[in-house]
Amino acid sequence: MTDRSEEATMTQSLTGNELAAADGSAVSIRPGSGGETLETRDRDGQLLFEYQPATGRATVRLPGLGLEFRSVDGRTELVCDRNLTIRSEGTVEIVGERGSTLACGPSSVRVGQEGLELEAPVARVRAGEAKIACGKVEQSLGRVITWAKQVYERVEDLLHVRAGRIRTEAENGHLVQASQARVQAEGDVHVQGRSINLG
Repeated sequence: MTDRSEEATMTQSLTGNELAAADGSAVSIRPGSGGETLETRDRDGQLLFEYQPATGRATVRLPGLGLEFRSVDGRTELVCDRNLTIRSEGTVEIVGERGSTLACGPSSVRVGQEGLELEAPVARVRAGEAKIACGKVEQSLGRVITWAKQVYERVEDLLHVRAGRIRTEAENGHLVQASQARVQAEGDVHVQGRSINLG
């Protein structure tokens, strides 16, 4: 049974420096300019747990795995020195009430309440079949290059096309069919061919 003098000695030892276990692991309070820090170390002296009461910052370390859990001001971080894999036999869900962000260097994908944002120097998408359904699509492009074997488009109303220059080239036939057609130009109109049939 421990008497009061021994309890006082243990308390003083913990507050002043550290309290060590038989295997060498220890708990200590380290003073610093930003306040005191509570530390827990294993028998090899590697830091396992760190807590700063002044800032509320807490860190849990797993030295053998290079893994850290950090928490401060309601923010929790999982930090890993090497690769990190999350694997499940069922469903993996990442849910954030305000949003979720996946980032790597200059590339990032953010899912928020207002929508989805993708930012990257280069984006590559490969799919056997892709289906896109949108109420409205707005595009701002510097240059468009499209390669396709077969294209079929159906537009109910092509309201307006405005271009500085239009050039259409066909290797075989070119058919323009409409109930009514009109060609209007402010300058000359040239029609050139081996033979021109009207009517």
